[in-house]
Amino acid sequence: MVRPALEVKIVDTETGDVVPIGETGELLTYGYAVMKGYWGSRFKTRAAITDGWMHTGDLAVMDEDGYITVVGRSKDMVIRGGENIYPVEVENYLYRHPKIRDVQIVVCS
Repeated sequence: MVRPALEVKIVDTETGDVVPIGETGELLTYGYAVMKGYWGSRFKTRAAITDGWMHTGDLAVMDEDGYITVVGRSKDMVIRGGENIYPVEVENYLYRHPKIRDVQIVVCS
């Protein structure tokens, strides 16, 4: 079987399962265009690549037509009360208010 040059999927950051259309998850890539690893760092390579799938660290959503929108970075995600909170989603919500012109969420650890 010939595989395409690049495949993508969006997975749950905790379980690794593919998320339903419209749900946010981590964008993974696979294929000839994806790096094989980090130069001189097997540790970083093992952390970033699982079974050939590159964990980009990008949080994304796929729509019904297969278009992908990157909505943030997984390192920016905050887990509060067992719920994933994405700063970009809070920013987008605040932007809807007519008296708010600019928003920036800063995540501190």
